[in-house]
Amino acid sequence: MTGSETRIELPATGELSGAVAIEANTGARGATQWHRGTSRALQARPKSREIPAIRPNSATESRPNANYRLNLFLICVVLGGTLFQLFGMPFVVRGFGMRAGWVLLPIMLLQPLHWGLIHEAIHSHLLPKRRINEFCARLLSITLGSPFDATRVGHLVHHRFSRHSYDRPDVYDGRGDYALAWLRYRGRLFGGVYLGLLASSLIAFVPVSLGVRLMENAIPIDEEGDTRVRRTFISLVLNVPKRRRTRREFAMTLALYGASAWFYGAWWPMLFATMYVRGVWHSFAGNVAHHGVSLDEPERARNYSLPRAFGPLVMNQHLHLTHHRHPTAPWTSLAAMSRSEAERPHDNYFRAAFRQVRRCYPIRASRASKSPTSYAGIVSSTAHLAALSDQPHRPTPGGDDPWAT
Repeated sequence: MTGSETRIELPATGELSGAVAIEANTGARGATQWHRGTSRALQARPKSREIPAIRPNSATESRPNANYRLNLFLICVVLGGTLFQLFGMPFVVRGFGMRAGWVLLPIMLLQPLHWGLIHEAIHSHLLPKRRINEFCARLLSITLGSPFDATRVGHLVHHRFSRHSYDRPDVYDGRGDYALAWLRYRGRLFGGVYLGLLASSLIAFVPVSLGVRLMENAIPIDEEGDTRVRRTFISLVLNVPKRRRTRREFAMTLALYGASAWFYGAWWPMLFATMYVRGVWHSFAGNVAHHGVSLDEPERARNYSLPRAFGPLVMNQHLHLTHHRHPTAPWTSLAAMSRSEAERPHDNYFRAAFRQVRRCYPIRASRASKSPTSYAGIVSSTAHLAALSDQPHRPTPGGDDPWAT
């Protein structure tokens, strides 16, 4: 490896893996160019033999986001609300005491908007100009506490490898004790996902060798494609400029929330309460569209219904199947694009979210393989692939390897 950038050369199979490779090599500009140049090829790629992917509306997806003014307004709402959470709420709690707890509800409602705006920026259509899109995305990520570079690569990988072994928290894979997995799954729902998001920046502070080992342990090799997933995340650990940006942005987040804690003074637990209610929403919503989805379902995701008034609140993330089919479409176009028979809502969005806490989850792999409805074929691991997880990486000079320079 030479230079300050880590070069990734993923295999050619799978169009979105090209987006991950370009983004890791060139940053947002390369990812944006890829999104614009190959959107039709990506959308036409079917993941299911039963229901082919619907041809995208090129008139909708190819034009610049006509709703960028709405996005800019929502950015102002989210940033203003977050600043109130951090520096306005201390004055409210001093004046009203515990009666100010009712303000936690509107603060919690900021979370789906906050993440939704970052999500739009990841797909390069939050705002029309690339540099402004990138700047606003990083500003939103700093106020949320998430590392934008890792979040962007992780989300693109999620699109390409949806419901792979690393991406199925609702299935017990047999590793470790089931009772611990049961508790860990519920901890994940009740704020654990958000806590992991906050802590993920710390990997940029550990030695590179330790970061590589953490990635190898976090992503098992159980299925076809898992090796590329692991290599992509390891390449992120090896990328020096991204490590520097992550450390810098984490320091900004720490300074922002440290100043907020000073403003809260003796009421600092209320700051943690505001962060917790936002974290619970984020954690519950993180896997709703993929919860209980089998590998033979289209795009391995589902659409859910919501009253029309709630659509802007979640930025139409309840139409997740449509988004996976048309990732370059702006969020305001998803409702019109999801009216086909294949993309009909599966259930109510909030009902599906609360279904995740049923006591049977995470479901055992043996039961998952026998279920004909929700989990048919969801566990697909082989002995020779599982054995690869114990083997250290050995780059092949000149070969098709993501560490090749």
